[in-house]
Amino acid sequence: LHHGQPVYQYYGGFARRDGANTAPVRQDTLFRIASISKVVTTIGLMELVEQGKVNLDHDVSDYLGFTLRNPDFPQTPITVRMLLNHTSTLRDGDVYVLPPGKSVQDFFDATHRPGNQNYHFSVHDRHAPGTYFTYCNLCYGLVGTIIERVSGERFDQYQKHHVLEPLKIDGGYNIMALDHPERLATLYGRVPSGYEATVDSQPLKGWSKDVLAAYKIGSNGTLFSPQGGLRISMQGLTRLA
Repeated sequence: LHHGQPVYQYYGGFARRDGANTAPVRQDTLFRIASISKVVTTIGLMELVEQGKVNLDHDVSDYLGFTLRNPDFPQTPITVRMLLNHTSTLRDGDVYVLPPGKSVQDFFDATHRPGNQNYHFSVHDRHAPGTYFTYCNLCYGLVGTIIERVSGERFDQYQKHHVLEPLKIDGGYNIMALDHPERLATLYGRVPSGYEATVDSQPLKGWSKDVLAAYKIGSNGTLFSPQGGLRISMQGLTRLA
């Protein structure tokens, strides 16, 4: 890009391969863009900040609906800004995405103890929230939950209606609701026998339209992976930039 306009672009390789049947990568091929998703999630949140509905320096507990504190620093509030810039002292345990029917509050119940893989606070550095950087995907699951609770919209739908559609960008965080699922690329991982389709090659386990219809908005913003689940094309990313 130069002065906001593309001056060079190239697309190569395959979006999908199935024997002799191949689909080439095009400018509108949709890829799961992993942690670049955090940028787009933040744009959605910042719209709520601009509207005065979210204060970046406010205690996240009031937005989440439950008290969130690092047990080692029970008097120090964790703010929205700390979630965004990875200084909240939260860390990624064994998992940071929960399936339908779960609540993000479950990440912090009594079964999660220091020393266990499922503990979600940094314990080794003794730094208070706001003073130390620890990269954390779970933080963005909480950001997604805040977006839901403040807006009243399910995260994937909020992002589509307030970020992607106004810019006429195809894609989204929910592969079951893509306008053009035929554009979706399969991501491959290397195994001893070659490359194997590992991401976006089959429906997600535990998901169905009925399950999503029963979902309680504001309970589990990790559901659509705000930290890494956006499917978007290079064309869409260019427009966003």
